[in-house]
Amino acid sequence: PLQVSIPLAPGNIATLAPLYYPYQSGNAEFQLGLRPFKQANWLQRDANSVRIMRVKRLRMADASTLYYKALPCSIHAQYELRRRVTSHLVTHSPAEFHSSNGILHSTSDGMTFNLDDADDPLLQLSQMIEEDFMVIQEVD
Repeated sequence: PLQVSIPLAPGNIATLAPLYYPYQSGNAEFQLGLRPFKQANWLQRDANSVRIMRVKRLRMADASTLYYKALPCSIHAQYELRRRVTSHLVTHSPAEFHSSNGILHSTSDGMTFNLDDADDPLLQLSQMIEEDFMVIQEVD
């Protein structure tokens, strides 16, 4: 099976197997995500999520310009996406996420996110969950 090596700290490598193998059986047919899914399964976390997020946050702290970009005109869509994601997290993962007074708390890794004070909601989302989002703008 496919495995990915992720550096956790200098000299410390963790090997993690991805949840999905979309191209294992052959060429890409670009049909990923084109079937209905259960809303509860939209954002999935597993036993490796905390370690993966630790690495992701380190990478973002070291070189965020390599991993993140956003157009200022997308800000309203970013806020809407963050609202939907945080609502999903507290509804479908209440053992791991809860919010109060505009603060989202992650009980799995102790992180807190001030939802009232973020100028860059898409960047903030990248600090919360493994999934990476893309906001697409239609241009004539």
